[in-house]
Amino acid sequence: MVHEPGYYRFKIHRTIDSHSAEVLWESLGTAETPEVGCLVEPELEIRNNFVYFKTNDTWKDGNALIAVKNAAGEVVWSWHIWMTGDLPQERTYNNSAGTIMGVNLGGFDRTGFESGLLYQHSRKDPFLGYASTGDVQAKSTLEWPEPVASDEQTGTYAYTVQNPTVFITMNNLNSDWFYTGTSSLPIPSQVGGVWSNSAGKSQNDPCPPGWRIPKGNTLVSVNDRESVNKYNIWRVAYNSDFTATSYTLAGLFCYDKFGGSKMSNNGDYFFSGYLSEETGVIRQGGVEGYCWAATNLGDYGYNCLQINKDKTVKHLSTAISGARAVSVRCVKK
Repeated sequence: MVHEPGYYRFKIHRTIDSHSAEVLWESLGTAETPEVGCLVEPELEIRNNFVYFKTNDTWKDGNALIAVKNAAGEVVWSWHIWMTGDLPQERTYNNSAGTIMGVNLGGFDRTGFESGLLYQHSRKDPFLGYASTGDVQAKSTLEWPEPVASDEQTGTYAYTVQNPTVFITMNNLNSDWFYTGTSSLPIPSQVGGVWSNSAGKSQNDPCPPGWRIPKGNTLVSVNDRESVNKYNIWRVAYNSDFTATSYTLAGLFCYDKFGGSKMSNNGDYFFSGYLSEETGVIRQGGVEGYCWAATNLGDYGYNCLQINKDKTVKHLSTAISGARAVSVRCVKK
């Protein structure tokens, strides 16, 4: 995270061919297309295994993606730069469930709807959510490439690293962006370290330093969903119930993006919609929202919180396709 104008650097922790650095995109999270350099000046430098960059002197909240490329011009790694003038507020949940951010990853603690960014499960690089100013996807400086279908070439960890702005639609075998050639979801080693459920963070965890993707336990069978041992942070906070009877959820509140104000300072959630696993098109803003947990639920999909405006579906722990791009709420390590 970056909180004020100035000069910054980050270390290239991986052994890669660091030939050049480039700002791939910038977004203010609005319906207006921003100008190049509105957040990060385009002249970047690599020196002594660090990437150096400078923000625009005129501060704006927003998000950017910086990539390092090899001599052939291929992306070898990329970093999300979350530019927020205020540190995200922290919400402490009941039952020692944990401390969670008060906004979605890539969002801002300001009046109105804040979708934040959207992520396919186990991918480190974000996609744009809804704009804060209307029922359209937020704009950026990038003309985003068309989605590609998951297959033996595109549905791989290496492909996501080299193509951080390409949305991968699900295949028909395991309904995931990662292609295993079977009905099974990938194992951690296949995805370069899926979002970790252990004490540490995987290299793909998109949360900033000191934060991580919420943990979530795995599922033995579809009938095992009610087991008190199968938790994520929202089930722990709500004392292990699978579904909720209201949106109070022990400190978890929701509010509609179409007007109104936040209902509570204890942890507001947004009906942020999602990018469809079948098309990559943004859908259901102001109607429903999801937040990822780290693990899969067997081969039924990946563990997440699901909230709906009409309250007919409100699962604290349910399974959806990892190819669907949804919100992330980071938990304090």
